[in-house]
Amino acid sequence: MNLKDIDGAQRDAQLMASTLIASLGLSEAAVKVNSVGNRSRMRSTVQSAAKKVRRGGTLWVYFSGYGLVRNGEWLLLGKDTSRDGSTAERDGIKLSEI
Repeated sequence: MNLKDIDGAQRDAQLMASTLIASLGLSEAAVKVNSVGNRSRMRSTVQSAAKKVRRGGTLWVYFSGYGLVRNGEWLLLGKDTSRDGSTAERDGIKLSEI
């Protein structure tokens, strides 16, 4: 059995996107919200965004979802992670990979 959706996580991500657009003047095209939440989609979204950052620029990644620390390493967990956490390394992304 996989992780359940967290109440409010999607709303939280949309609110952050709206705040970045309204407060910082970022274009809607510059702000990407990924609601699929599996490892592959999370990685590809970050990698795609990183390619668009100019030299010396900043990429902001905001994550609203499950995470855990295993062996001193933060893992952001995808929706396909098992509830007991046994697939965390396979289905999550190490924060150091971002």
